[in-house]
Amino acid sequence: MTRKNVVVTLALLVLVGAIIVPYSLAQDRGRDRDRRPPGPGPIEQMEQMGRMMKLLEMMKEVCFDEGAAAMVAIGDLKDAVRRKPKEIIEDLEAQLKKTKTLGLRNAIRLTLKDLYKVQGADEKVLDHLRTMLAENDAALQDFEEE
Repeated sequence: MTRKNVVVTLALLVLVGAIIVPYSLAQDRGRDRDRRPPGPGPIEQMEQMGRMMKLLEMMKEVCFDEGAAAMVAIGDLKDAVRRKPKEIIEDLEAQLKKTKTLGLRNAIRLTLKDLYKVQGADEKVLDHLRTMLAENDAALQDFEEE
């Protein structure tokens, strides 16, 4: 069994345990029947479990897709922790200098463009768009030459 399969299997077991154990503990055992409000029925519980499984599948796809995971990280660098826009911009500019992958550079530049636009730094917006255009044009030319 590959490491990926082991991780996915463990995640599924944790998810199923997180649903089944609380459900079994919450089952009416004949006491306090009149004091507790009725919980969701079996159909609603199955629908909830289905939604949780879909969420788990989407999370798995993001975690095992390097590009998607990096895109989430870029968004979270901006949004996960409350910071001043200047701090976010400095962080993303530093990440941009380290990033070699064109797609991720594009994502960082587009995020920076939006941040600079909110700050009213129109020249920075245009600089990032122009640089992005030049980098992508060069990549397309390299692709056409092959």
